[in-house]
Amino acid sequence: MNNILTMPIISLCDIIEYINDGKRCLKEGEALLNAGHVIGCGVNNQIKTEIVGLCLQTSNLKGAPHSVKIHLQSATPKGWICTCSCKAGAGGKCKHIIACLLYLYRNYLDELSCTDLEQAWGQQKKKFRIENMQPV
Repeated sequence: MNNILTMPIISLCDIIEYINDGKRCLKEGEALLNAGHVIGCGVNNQIKTEIVGLCLQTSNLKGAPHSVKIHLQSATPKGWICTCSCKAGAGGKCKHIIACLLYLYRNYLDELSCTDLEQAWGQQKKKFRIENMQPV
C-alpha cells in the first residue's frame, strides 16, 4: 500500500459544513473514532476520489462491520456523496460516515488495491481484538 499525499485534504470546517445541523452524528462519530471502531479506511486505487471505510456496529460488535463509501468528487462538502450500510446511512450523514470523515481529517490514508479491499471486507486486522471493544 502506498501513502497518498495527493488526496483532497478536508478540514474540520468542511465536515461541519457537510453535516449542517447534525450535531448528534458529529458527537457520536467522534466517539466511534476515539473508541477505535473505525477498523479500516483507505483510498480506492481505481477511483482516486473514493474513500472506503469499515466501522464496527455499536449494537453488535461481533457482527459484520458497516461499509462506508465517501466520494469526494467536489472540493466543497455540498458535492460529497457518502453512503453507509447502516439504516441511517442512506441519508449520508450517519455516525459511521462522520467517524470516517474525521479519520480522513486526522490521518493520511493508504491507497487500497482490489485485493486490499477484499481482504479488508472479509477479515479483521491482526492487532484488532473484538473482545476488547466496548459499545459506545
